[in-house]
Amino acid sequence: MDINDALNYFKENIDWIFNGIGAVALGWIIKDKLKYKISNKLNDNATSIVVDGDYKNNNDSHQSYIIHGNYTPGISIKEAREIALDVYKANSYELSENAQREAIRRAEEIAEDFFTDIYNNFPEKMQRLEEPSIQSSFFEAQKEYAKSGEETLKNQLLQLLSDRINTEEYTLKQIVLDEAIKTISKLTKDQINCLSLIASLIYLIHNITNLTALADLINNRILIFYSENMGVREFFSHMQYSGSCIILPEGKTFISIEEIFLKRYTGLFSNGFTEEEFKKDIDQNIDYYRPLLMECLHNKQKLQINAMNINVLENEMNKNGINKNTNKIIELFKRTTMNKDEVATVLIEINSNMEKLIEFWKSKADLKVLKLTSVGLTIATLNYNQRTKGSVQLDSYI
Repeated sequence: MDINDALNYFKENIDWIFNGIGAVALGWIIKDKLKYKISNKLNDNATSIVVDGDYKNNNDSHQSYIIHGNYTPGISIKEAREIALDVYKANSYELSENAQREAIRRAEEIAEDFFTDIYNNFPEKMQRLEEPSIQSSFFEAQKEYAKSGEETLKNQLLQLLSDRINTEEYTLKQIVLDEAIKTISKLTKDQINCLSLIASLIYLIHNITNLTALADLINNRILIFYSENMGVREFFSHMQYSGSCIILPEGKTFISIEEIFLKRYTGLFSNGFTEEEFKKDIDQNIDYYRPLLMECLHNKQKLQINAMNINVLENEMNKNGINKNTNKIIELFKRTTMNKDEVATVLIEINSNMEKLIEFWKSKADLKVLKLTSVGLTIATLNYNQRTKGSVQLDSYI
């Protein structure tokens, strides 16, 4: 079967190609065209590929390849683009001439970007394009971008596709990525930012050990996702409908912004204590406890316990061989920790817009009880990385 036969086969049988057994058959058809194995690059302009069949030089898209062994004419990046476009055309809706022309242009654009990315960054993954599940995922992305044409959406879809082609089949991550590709176009920018806001506040692990890092978190990884447009109830109910979150019953599930910060970064919110207070309440021999003490972050005239939370404090006592008055030290840590109102004051001093977020969080019944699904967390993490130049790995959370 040559490439033209394959394309004609696509057109004539498209109704069953993406349905059950047809998808399996499609994999075998394209597998016949993809009999190669890509090895590591030899230099900037050449790639070594092991193939079966008779020898033939293969030049395409300004790429030069050194072929070793026997070779059967395989599918090039140009042919891959043509197949992807033909699949899109066969599945696209009936549109007016101008709309159809624009949709096809967009489909070509995202195909070009996707295949170029794979060829340049993951050449060993090109063989996965023969898999029906990968083709189906790409078609979903192609279809959504063809409808929208929005640049941000295209970049999000391309990242999801890149993650998808690098993910093993039959894993939770694979299933979640496939669903995220279908879901992300159903959400507005503000809704996607809302997912990232919740993820950054509650789910993502931030290495925050001082007030400078806390300010950076607030300014550059939390408030950038906040918008007062996240107001109406339908905003959140649609997010739940999309499958990106669950709205829990209000009550015990609610936790305020201040409590979130206090729970996650307790050690950053200490009122501190004087040496005299420590000697009076704990022990006159303060030097024995010096490994546990530091200058108070909020009052340089005082000391505080040098631990983010009680678990860390207990580990530090064990590590430093401190076994006297341990319960008193834990009680001191608790007693000198700020209350919610004091925490709110600190947050607002860092950025006055935190006052709006704190009040907004309290006033929106649905927002404060949202729980992200695995799909919602995937979209949230993608948006977080793109907007903050971050590198949060989805594998850490799914």
